[in-house]
Amino acid sequence: MQTASYRLPAPWGSLRFTCIDGEFDSLIPELEVVEGPDRAPEEICRWMDIAGSMLEHPHVLSAADRRHLFSLSRMRGLSDFARAVLREVSFLEPGEILSYAQIAERIGEPSAARSVGRALAANPFPILIACHRVAPARAISSMSVLKPQTLMPEAYLGDKAKKGIGAWLRIRDLADLP
Repeated sequence: MQTASYRLPAPWGSLRFTCIDGEFDSLIPELEVVEGPDRAPEEICRWMDIAGSMLEHPHVLSAADRRHLFSLSRMRGLSDFARAVLREVSFLEPGEILSYAQIAERIGEPSAARSVGRALAANPFPILIACHRVAPARAISSMSVLKPQTLMPEAYLGDKAKKGIGAWLRIRDLADLP
């Protein structure tokens, strides 16, 4: 198994795009600052461009890009439940924030809110699948653009050190709304 990774600068540090045997395998937000994008294979350059455009002007993946992303080995290797959660989240528009319970209901598993949170913490393609658009119901009720600290998640992708990335993404989503 051959693994390679490529980094793209991001406002908080960088994004690491990982390939296994030439196939896009994961996107990892990192706090480490990089000066410029790494030279990467065409497929990864395409995903770098998509992620970069999503950071600049938040939007959802196109239907074709969503199909391609969900056809990758990494996605096929997830449980049916995790894929259902990620698929539902992939349709959330910028500025739309749903609760874990609402996602659980939408996928037909109304008692699985905690499992939704675990599936999102393991999201292999954040930014592309905007897991920052999901939060605990108690947090959503207190969110306010007038108080940016209320947009800070407890953790981002299960990592408390990266919660500022989640907050940045939420604020960016809201800043780009018409």
